[in-house]
Amino acid sequence: MKKLALSLIALLSVCGLATAQSRTMTVHQKDGTTQVFRVANVDKVTFEDATPVELNNQYAINDDVHAITLVTEQSDGENYTFSLYSSADATDADVQITLPASSLGDDIDLAGGTATVKAKGLQFSSLKGTLNVAFDKFKKNVTIALESTTESGDALRAAYSGAFTVTYAAANQFTVTPQGGEAVTASIPSMLRIKPASPGAATNFAFGDVAASTAADLLTAKNAVWFSVAASKLNGTVDLAADASSYTFRYIDYATGTVYDKVTSGTITTASADGDKAYVKLSAVLDNGTTVTAEYYGPVTDVESLDEMIPTPVLPNQYTYFNADGVQTNQQTIASVKYSTTSEGWTVLYFVPDGASVTDTFTTPQLQFADKLVNAGNIDLSKLADGDGFSIKFASIQLMSPDAKYYGYASVPNNGTLNIKKDADGNYDVYLEVVNSYPSTWGSGTSGDNTKLVISYKGAVEPK
Repeated sequence: MKKLALSLIALLSVCGLATAQSRTMTVHQKDGTTQVFRVANVDKVTFEDATPVELNNQYAINDDVHAITLVTEQSDGENYTFSLYSSADATDADVQITLPASSLGDDIDLAGGTATVKAKGLQFSSLKGTLNVAFDKFKKNVTIALESTTESGDALRAAYSGAFTVTYAAANQFTVTPQGGEAVTASIPSMLRIKPASPGAATNFAFGDVAASTAADLLTAKNAVWFSVAASKLNGTVDLAADASSYTFRYIDYATGTVYDKVTSGTITTASADGDKAYVKLSAVLDNGTTVTAEYYGPVTDVESLDEMIPTPVLPNQYTYFNADGVQTNQQTIASVKYSTTSEGWTVLYFVPDGASVTDTFTTPQLQFADKLVNAGNIDLSKLADGDGFSIKFASIQLMSPDAKYYGYASVPNNGTLNIKKDADGNYDVYLEVVNSYPSTWGSGTSGDNTKLVISYKGAVEPK
């Protein structure tokens, strides 16, 4: 009897334990994870196909819907990549779609692997569903329809129809390869631009291996490029051999102060060149065999002029004289430079060859200037003003700035460059290049015999 009582107590204990337990359901996901639900009060479970929300310029991962506020397009010629952003300020795309250019407008079976889709930075290797991407007639708008399921069973969808922004992939570098020499590659940290001054005018671009917000900043570079593209060729490609009238090109070597502007072959491609960003790709072969290649996409800085990026040539202390046909007829080494001061306080430098008279303007060029022209960078002599105190006298050349003392009869040059530097010790670095040509002071037209003078000097000066 005692044994029976013990057995009954044990049975009641088990029944009590069974009553305390609750029933659960375990859901096994395809990705290997599990989720447990308590189902003690569940009467029944039914399964239905949910109707997905209709998307309008939106993308969705399952029921998580986001607006598409920006779409960018990038192409390498063979493939297109469309990036969808929920915020225009975002740096990473929410959804990125890449497909062959040949598949535009087609219904693509994603299981075939022709197109790839990334969402939130994840690439789905076994995506199922369909994709259709198409431009409108004028390629101003794009339509994107994505209906897909990921390998984990999540729904990834997108629907967009509207404008897009074109972007470009570029390393922002340029490479200079001398004929028979080794290539040197440098980064392009910035791009300068001169917008057309009038409808139909050319657009100018310049860059070097230093960051620049002005043309003068490029003078600290090792080398730089300045090119222009005619309005008819902007946002397209220029053949540098066949379309010589549609561009200008300068490659600048600052180590020697040399500007190379003769090109034998190559191309220049520009795109989005009239916006806040520009794409530039070029390959130019110079007549000395040097090859210059570059590719850049990024912001541009607009400037009024690029003249200040042209360096002063590194030349010996000499002057060179050319006749009206451009033939060099006289070149002399400058043995010494004398100076004097005028009653206006202007400086006169006398570039004296060996054995020449200081006051003989047929053997000794005389350059006069006001202090404000000193250390002022490259000066465009066609833009001289009253008070500049400029004059140059040599042989038949007698050119000057339009100072008041000439009563409007000054022979003001319509061309030329002047650069005068002076250091703390009183040493000068002078470069002058000018053609004897000026607007006629007695009527319309141009006067002057078109002879040319180039002076270069760096060193000390002595009182006259």
